[in-house]
Amino acid sequence: MATHYPIVFEREESGAYSAYVAGLPVYAQGATRGKAATAIVRTLGAYLETHPDAQPRAEVRVAKVSV
Repeated sequence: MATHYPIVFEREESGAYSAYVAGLPVYAQGATRGKAATAIVRTLGAYLETHPDAQPRAEVRVAKVSV
């Protein structure tokens, strides 16, 4: 069974990308967004293997703001 998890990517000043799963203590980093994506999925999989009942405790929404 596949489950969806909200993942946030941030570009660091160094040019590398950090990624984390909103609502879970799962973090990864990569030199590119693609490498960060691969790393976060692998890290999330390992986390869920050891914590099979873990559920994200975050509610993610996107806000539209006019400035």
